[in-house]
Amino acid sequence: MIYLITDYGEKDYFVCALKTVIINFCRILNTNPIILDITHHIDSYNVFEALLNIKGMLNIIPNKSVIVGVVDPEVGSNIEGCVSKHIFKNKEIYFIGRNNGILGAFYKSRHIFTYKIDIKKIEENIKRKGIFYKAGIKEISKTFHGRDVFAPLSAILYHDTQNNTNLLKEFLSSRIKPLYYKIPTIKKENNKIVGKIIYTDKFGNLITNIPIKTLEKAKKVRLVNTNQKIDLKILKNYIEGEKEDLFAVGDSFGYLEISRFKQSAEKFLENYGNIWNFRVEAIF
Repeated sequence: MIYLITDYGEKDYFVCALKTVIINFCRILNTNPIILDITHHIDSYNVFEALLNIKGMLNIIPNKSVIVGVVDPEVGSNIEGCVSKHIFKNKEIYFIGRNNGILGAFYKSRHIFTYKIDIKKIEENIKRKGIFYKAGIKEISKTFHGRDVFAPLSAILYHDTQNNTNLLKEFLSSRIKPLYYKIPTIKKENNKIVGKIIYTDKFGNLITNIPIKTLEKAKKVRLVNTNQKIDLKILKNYIEGEKEDLFAVGDSFGYLEISRFKQSAEKFLENYGNIWNFRVEAIF
């Protein structure tokens, strides 16, 4: 399978262009992957948000999956596009995108390789009317590598994984070191685990960096900023929080989440200050 995650949204033609290019290449290669969307609503340029959503998928995507991650404010710069392979729970997972920190999704996986994509080699393929030219890529845009570089290479890589070939090698150069953005680490202070809010989802839930597995014996959660201390109950599910202003619950990302029943915890907490300034304490 080929998975797509971008900050493109759905207003423009960008996502459709990626899928069309992948299909064009796959027809030439006589392969037929399933193309799935992780999300195209990553906040613009938010690499950290993208890696968190990729990380959330790793347990369930199948072996030899290819992830195309295009959250790419550096497009056209000297920051390398890359192809990377990691082993996650005995599964081969491949990534194509910019080496701009998004590979932090694989930080706890076993790194096999990361290669730099060589744009000049792609341009040479176009000049001699190779597969890029035949699939409709007549030149490489300076601002749309998602369409002209990453999407095509994902189709070639998928073909390689299914047929034990190495066609992708033609478009790669040297090995490079992957750049990992990391989820901020928690701290332990006496009878507390201290973390922070790292992400807000579509429902206005506030995801923290405190792993659920560390909370088995926690008595409560406290939100603290300069002027406020807000104590929250730790509940098992959302319905239990029906009568609470805010509550804490374990989320599907594997972290402690601050929620409000059928309403936005983000908007509610904004009444008490900037949500990103709150310290999150799990108290034992």
